[in-house]
This record gives sequence, C-alpha cells and structure tokens, in this order.
Amino acid sequence: MKLGTLSFVVTGHVGVLSLRRPEARNAMNLAMCDELCEVFATIGSRDDLRVVILRADGPAFCSGVDIRELQEKPADWVLARRNRGLDAFLAIEGCPIPVLARVHGAVYGAGAEMAAACDFIVATSDAVFQWPEALRGAVGATQRLARAVGRPMAKELLFSARKVDAPQAQALGLVNRVVQPEAIDVEIQAIIDGIERCGSVAVRLIKQAINDGEHLSRKQAIDLERSLIEESMRHDEWRLAVEAFSGNSRS
Repeated sequence: MKLGTLSFVVTGHVGVLSLRRPEARNAMNLAMCDELCEVFATIGSRDDLRVVILRADGPAFCSGVDIRELQEKPADWVLARRNRGLDAFLAIEGCPIPVLARVHGAVYGAGAEMAAACDFIVATSDAVFQWPEALRGAVGATQRLARAVGRPMAKELLFSARKVDAPQAQALGLVNRVVQPEAIDVEIQAIIDGIERCGSVAVRLIKQAINDGEHLSRKQAIDLERSLIEESMRHDEWRLAVEAFSGNSRS
C-alpha cells in the first residue's frame, strides 16, 4: 500500500498510523481521506493486530479540513470532498479492533471528528479542541460530539465554535486521559498492555456490541449481546480463560 499523507507501521500486535502533513498542520485533504479509507479497510481484515494508535507528526494533531484545497473548486466538488471525509470517519469508527487516538496541539474540526471516531482519546495537556464548522458556514460534527458530551453541550460548542482545552474535554467526557507530553507514550503503552491481556475475539465482539447496540432499542441491544455471547463461545478463548482461572484457584 503506497501512502503519501499517512504512514502505517506494525510492531508486534500494534499498528501505528501517523498523519504526515506537518507542514500543513496535518490538515485533512482529499488524499488523506482516501488513504484513511484504504488503510482501515486493510486493518479490518487483519487478525494479527490487537490495537491501532492514530497519531500525528508535527506540532498539531490535525488543524481541520485543508481550506486551501477547497479554494476555487465548484460546489459539487466540495460536496463530494465533504462526503469523502465522512467516509473516512466511518472507516475509522467501523474498524473491528480498538483504535486509540493519541492527540496533541490543535485538534480542530475534522481533526476533532477524526479523534471522536476512535474508541477513545488520550490527550497531552497542551491539546486544544475546537469545532469551527459554523464559523465557515458549514455543518459537521453534529452526531459524534452530541453522543460524547450530550446534546446541550454539543450545541453550545458547535454554535459558538469556542475552544476547549484538554482538561475541559476530559471533564466533558470527550477525552479519556490527559497526561503531560513526555508521559503520553508510557500511558498509552499501559493501555495497550491491558488490551493485550484480554481475549482478542472478546474485545472485538464487545466493541461490536457497544457500537451496534447504540442505535437499537434496549431489547434489541440485549438480543444483540446474546448473539455475540453465542459467537464468543464458538471460539476457545472463554474455555482457556476458565481453565486458567481454575488452575490459579487450585494453586
């Protein structure tokens, strides 16, 4: 897979996907949208990966959409470009294995939406979030942000485009952990270690249950969980875990 705006490196069972447009503060252009869709389609078909880290080179995670790319483009091109961005966010969100956003600096617009499409976010203390769509006469971030922080707060942030620092984002429930820049890789490794201690099939099925169940009634969501419990029992993970627990109890 040939990449230009991204790089993807696998070490052991961990994939590290980096945004690589530091000269543009990792602004999201059409090429990046296409590459995100391509990479996550490939990741989803791999059984050897346990977790993916989405990170960025340079001083900003992602400063939003590449506005320069939109200049002098016809409206139909811009609309197609916006739709491709939505495809990229869905590709991240639909990845069957955990995707962890490692964010720092500016996390604006498309960058905030990209991070929100991940399973959770670890931010450095200097990270700043903003949803400036309304400032630019655009619509965006209306669904993931509202689910993360609640409708009233999402409306305030989207209507006003005010900036939110990392501790505030954590208090709102958007960010899981906030750490000093020099400590973020240690923090992320601890999370990876925890994920790798758990069954890979179980983690994938739990992610599916949470993501798919969100759009169902309570009864339908419980039925989904029942079906995924049955699916998990077609694999050996649960039996091996029970045997290991029994062995530890006897020792």
